Amino acid sequence: SDNEYTNINRFHQVYRISQRSIATAGSNISPVINFTYTRKGKQPGESLRFIAGTNTSWNNSDRTFYEIPLNPDYSPRGKDSTQLQYNETHNKGYNARVNYDKLLSNKKTSISTGGSYVYELNDIDVDVYGLRNAPVKELMPNTNLSNSFDFRQRVSNIRVAVKQRLSESLSVTGGITLENTDLRFTLKDGAKADNNYSTWLPFFTLSKKWEEVLSINLSYRKSIRRPGIHHMNPTVDIADTNNIRFGNPDLGPSTSHNFDLVFGRTTDKYYLNLSFGYNKVADIFSQLRLPAPNDTN
Repeated sequence: SDNEYTNINRFHQVYRISQRSIATAGSNISPVINFTYTRKGKQPGESLRFIAGTNTSWNNSDRTFYEIPLNPDYSPRGKDSTQLQYNETHNKGYNARVNYDKLLSNKKTSISTGGSYVYELNDIDVDVYGLRNAPVKELMPNTNLSNSFDFRQRVSNIRVAVKQRLSESLSVTGGITLENTDLRFTLKDGAKADNNYSTWLPFFTLSKKWEEVLSINLSYRKSIRRPGIHHMNPTVDIADTNNIRFGNPDLGPSTSHNFDLVFGRTTDKYYLNLSFGYNKVADIFSQLRLPAPNDTN
């Protein structure tokens, strides 16, 4: 890609122009294997299900970055920059989930329980080379911008829920999930950054039907949004040399309390659904963008 960027100061005057050219080439291999086993119980409404999977991927990306700084009249300003980036990533992971459902003998109460485990490992190596003009032009390794790290994350949970049919048209469901997240960054110099947190996630639903035509559902659930590797990676990401990025490994999750009220009407010809929702979000995390320390314009 070829782009031109113009910088304007607070007086709306152009004080810097840069022309940038970026070329990228890469390859990817991502095999995946999944397995599912279901066993029906002797009693109606009883089942045991086991789901497992594994995946791995190899990614290679080579990027050439060239930029020339210019004055407002397009005359050269300083030295041009040429950079070569070699990015090699190996990801692997596996997951397992088990669910058990049973309808009790009173035919009005059903229970559901289970748990899951997800393991993820990312091995990332970035080698950066810069062009040196003197005494001869050659690409030299830039150890300050090169980095190598491993990111490991384990997420596990256990869940239990009960559904009670109060009448032919009224039922209530409630339950809770306990989720634990354990992660670690291992940097190229041997330093480690860890984080571990557990979260309770309750949920509740009240359902009412009228003659299989009208229905109303009132529900509450607490959900979680975990920060990803790009939010937490403490090493410096120089994929774009004009936008240096790094993360915060101490970030915790963002949780949300979700309330929903849904009205439904079903006929032979159409289905109508009207919903209202309210979400209260806590501990929001987002990306911050700050100017370079030496940029006074």
